[in-house]
Amino acid sequence: MQDNFKGWVLEFLKKAGEISLEAQDKANAIFKDQKVDSIVQPETIVTETDLKLSALFEKYINENTDDKHVVIDEEKAPNSKEFLDKYKNTEYIWTIDPIDGTRTYYQGFPLWGTLISLFKNGEPILSACYLPAEKGLVFATENEGFFLKNAFTADEVKTPLGDFHHDLTEHSVIITPSWLKYSNGRHAHYDRDVYGMLDVYSSAEAIFSVHTGRAHG
Repeated sequence: MQDNFKGWVLEFLKKAGEISLEAQDKANAIFKDQKVDSIVQPETIVTETDLKLSALFEKYINENTDDKHVVIDEEKAPNSKEFLDKYKNTEYIWTIDPIDGTRTYYQGFPLWGTLISLFKNGEPILSACYLPAEKGLVFATENEGFFLKNAFTADEVKTPLGDFHHDLTEHSVIITPSWLKYSNGRHAHYDRDVYGMLDVYSSAEAIFSVHTGRAHG
């Protein structure tokens, strides 16, 4: 069933990338010339773009699925147990983060992207991580997984996802979200004097780097 979603999900990601890249140029221009009392801040452009992509995704969902599908959008979903309980028995749940990596986005860096996943009865059956500025896409279902270099261009190259589990060495770089980097939690047992700890301020970039073999997750 998830293969039926592949075509329109990829089509959405292509359009979303075009929209977000155009908006990034505007946000970065405002950031570079930012004044504290300015009415328009770069975050405003990001929010507007987030909402535009959310609306576009809802349009694709409405045109390509039925009422068994619901969307949990990072921009709109409240962080509450009551909200999650409401949909716990829903057969298909889509999640989307239209622009993950807000700070790097408006500062003009390429370390941001769009994240999509689909769960059926609580089990993940599709996921996509697209970094438009890097022209890189990681896509996976239960049946296949692949990496697109130069995604959605004439020079696109498709490579199957491989097993990138490696032993940690003194040359390893560990990708970690900023809130974990200096915490006493999940990564506290790694010796920061031995392993490089890289905070990319974007889950999309972290996912992309790990699944393409560029870093340890």
